[in-house]
This record gives sequence, structure tokens and C-alpha cells, in this order.
Amino acid sequence: MIDESAPRKVIIFHPKTMPVAVLADPELTIGLPRTLTVGTGMDALSHSIEALCAPTYHPMAHGIGLEGCRLVFKHLPRVVADPADHRTAGVLHLDRRRVRWAC
Repeated sequence: MIDESAPRKVIIFHPKTMPVAVLADPELTIGLPRTLTVGTGMDALSHSIEALCAPTYHPMAHGIGLEGCRLVFKHLPRVVADPADHRTAGVLHLDRRRVRWAC
């Protein structure tokens, strides 16, 4: 959430807002439309860049952001070229989840 009274991003968190279960199976991403695959890959890239551009430095966030960028650049073109590549789709799927932790 954006705080318009100050130039900062605010995270709202409470344990009761967390899901009870998560289906994080890369197999579920196989066969998605190409535009959705590219869009979610670009979303992962934007989160990676966001982690690198934070106004305060945190070594974990910086490392996750760098690795996120590397993985998206390496694997997104492969998944777009061959949507049935389960191994590459799995790496990209896990990267999308990982970079959200850094922001």
C-alpha cells in the first residue's frame, strides 16, 4: 500500500491475513497462455528490481533481487519458447515466489 502523506511503501501484515494453505505447484503453470506466462515473469522481474532499488540496503533483499533478475533473464525466454519445459517452468515459478519475499 502506498502512503501518500510520505514517500514510502507500507506493508500491512497480520497473522490472520495469511492463507491457511497455498498451492504452489509449477505443474499448474504448464499450458498457460503465453501472455500470462510473460506477464508473471515480468512481474517477478519488477519485484527483483524493486528489491535492488529500495532506499535502504539489506544484503538479503539485494541478493534475492540480483538472483531474481538473473533467473528471469535466463529462464523466461526458455519457458516462452517451450511452454512444456517443466524443469524451467518450475525454476521460474519458484523465483516468482522468492522475489516477493524481498520486497
